[in-house]
Amino acid sequence: MHQIIAIIAYLGGLMGGSAGECEQFLLNPETREQKVLHSKLSNFIMKKGEILRVVTAGGGGFGPAIERDLVIKDYLSGKISNKQLRDDYGVVLTNAGTVDYLLTSNLRKIQGG
Repeated sequence: MHQIIAIIAYLGGLMGGSAGECEQFLLNPETREQKVLHSKLSNFIMKKGEILRVVTAGGGGFGPAIERDLVIKDYLSGKISNKQLRDDYGVVLTNAGTVDYLLTSNLRKIQGG
């Protein structure tokens, strides 16, 4: 008899969409004491001052991310970072925070969009 301890599966995207992400449980993220926790913990006691970051899983995208419009709204609301805006969607912002259409067009050509 075998026991499956964990299965890591990234849900694939459709029509060229990127894969989704698995959930994560991080104790004291972005510190020297960072620890990745198993999602099936019981009787776990945190110490005062500790931080638990829970990142929920997401499904894969539909179609290439670079072809999607209206991502600025997600950026402005904090759902995606400037790095994600550039790397995943091929959008470049000016220093004033508006879309630089020339650089965006050039970047998307380089990225294949």
